[in-house]
Amino acid sequence: MGSAEEVLVAALRADGPVAARIGTRIFPDERPSGAVGRLPAVVYSINDGRTITTNDGPTALAERVVEFDCQARTATEAATLAEEVKAVVNGYAGEADGYRVQGAFHDSTVDQFDAPQDGSDEGVHRRAVEFNVWGEIT
Repeated sequence: MGSAEEVLVAALRADGPVAARIGTRIFPDERPSGAVGRLPAVVYSINDGRTITTNDGPTALAERVVEFDCQARTATEAATLAEEVKAVVNGYAGEADGYRVQGAFHDSTVDQFDAPQDGSDEGVHRRAVEFNVWGEIT
């Protein structure tokens, strides 16, 4: 059974500019430890979610808050990747593996910087873009 994030990740992998920039480097929850040197990358997570219940009872409709954390060696590259992700996801509607995204809408953007932990001079620049995603199991 599919999920909102799986539908959106499939859309990102199918997008030419995003795929050209990150290749297969899109990960759930956190970037694997061996992937430190492989940037840019996108890490996605579910930050919140709820199912919709009406007076008639539960429905198949659900809202999820999905975050795409765009990570790169420079702030400019993280920002560019975030804009490419936003261009694909904002307003997206589609279906895959038994889950239909009815609409995904940009909610917020946050910039962060992870200082180097290995004694090097390179940290990780991050721009996280968050979306409210409405969908349902089909």
